[in-house]
Amino acid sequence: MQDNYIQKLLNIKDIIVTNITENSETIEVSIKSTNNTGICPCCKQPTTRIHDYRLQRVRHSNIGLRQVCLLLRKKRFIC
Repeated sequence: MQDNYIQKLLNIKDIIVTNITENSETIEVSIKSTNNTGICPCCKQPTTRIHDYRLQRVRHSNIGLRQVCLLLRKKRFIC
């Protein structure tokens, strides 16, 4: 239920919220994709083989006076 509310609030689809951390200045939302396929960087074909994962911090719009940052667990695909 919370994931659905956050998806609507941030206008992001196909994600799972894994953690939310807040303080007086920022809100950090840790998310990962529910999509298990990607495009191979070499042959440009769909693949489900994952090379590794990386964390990327993405600044999103503010909520009130607090800055929202998304911590995205990105998948790196291979052929």
